[in-house]
Amino acid sequence: MATLKNLTVIVEHTGKRIPVNQIDDQVTGQEFLSALADKINLPAGTRGIISRKMNRKQILAGQTLRDAGVEDSETLIADFERTAG
Repeated sequence: MATLKNLTVIVEHTGKRIPVNQIDDQVTGQEFLSALADKINLPAGTRGIISRKMNRKQILAGQTLRDAGVEDSETLIADFERTAG
């Protein structure tokens, strides 16, 4: 088990940058998205995708950050499903 450091997440529809100082590399894509949704005050259960900026490859829901090849100081893009109010 290792720790990833200094990640940046860009929220696609707002352009907001969220720094992630440390995260366990065994966190799955779904767990990471859920934590991000809570952090930016999206409704519970909001669906989305997360991908690596450098190659635009999507991190699958059950895939760990390590298995996806995410490295320290990388930028990720989160794109959440938009719903009408």
